Amino acid sequence: MLIAASAFTGCGYDDFDPYVPVPDGTVVPNTTIGFIRSVCGDGVYNVTDDIIIGGYVTADDRSGNIYRSFFIEDGTGAAEIRAGMYSLHNVYRRGRYVSVRLRGLAVTLTDGTLRVGIPPSEGYPGVEYIDSWAVAADYLFPGEKFAEPEPSALSVAQLSAGDCGRLVRFEYMKYTDGTLDGEEETGDEDVGDEGEDLPSVDGPGDVEENTSVTWAYPRDATGTVPGAAYRLFEDLQGNRVAVYTSGYATFAGNYVPVWRVSLTGILGYGVTDAGEMYILRLRDEADAQLQVD
Repeated sequence: MLIAASAFTGCGYDDFDPYVPVPDGTVVPNTTIGFIRSVCGDGVYNVTDDIIIGGYVTADDRSGNIYRSFFIEDGTGAAEIRAGMYSLHNVYRRGRYVSVRLRGLAVTLTDGTLRVGIPPSEGYPGVEYIDSWAVAADYLFPGEKFAEPEPSALSVAQLSAGDCGRLVRFEYMKYTDGTLDGEEETGDEDVGDEGEDLPSVDGPGDVEENTSVTWAYPRDATGTVPGAAYRLFEDLQGNRVAVYTSGYATFAGNYVPVWRVSLTGILGYGVTDAGEMYILRLRDEADAQLQVD
């Protein structure tokens, strides 16, 4: 399953600049996320060259809807950094520039999303979580530069695999009656901190709610395991996208909006009960905003 990073250099891209820290804590990238995406075929690539990418954090784990990861973009593409720890937003928070030294890590394209993490153990199908602050310090370099992430305004009809992992926004989306319930969450990659008491979070006052449908299924008074859910939304042309919410998200028990909204989040692709489709993961409930004419 592992393919050596010589696959990168075999394409003639072997003149990577050395590791270069600068005074503000940033490590200067010597290639782009887009290039790394372009040389990833099927499988996992174990990086042995001193390759450095970087980008601004577009989404973190603050709300619990993203699990042990954060996402970065550099203008050429996006990547999920599988840092592995909890409360990553305390260091790799939204808007912060983070450089990633890939040597010693592995990269793979999973359902269109570029993932960066530890090389997998035998039999594991993808990259694994870094899972240690000490180890992360060898690879992840948060800088002092900040920039508010701006989502790319796209239509569902124009989406392509290259958009996966990016922060995107869809306009005038409406919840449909189709509902795709996820499985109960037991600590896999799509859940938050198991055992964490979820705070009570009110929905934004400008978004009306469907009082019969919640984003997902949080832990209730009986202590049941939270359950994820997919909620189908469609645009004015009837194109659909599934919105995924973890049962551990702070807004999991809040109601889905009734009227048309803009939806902002990290784009993915995968299999739902309605078939394969693009999937949006909101960063928090503020990513659903009422739209009126």
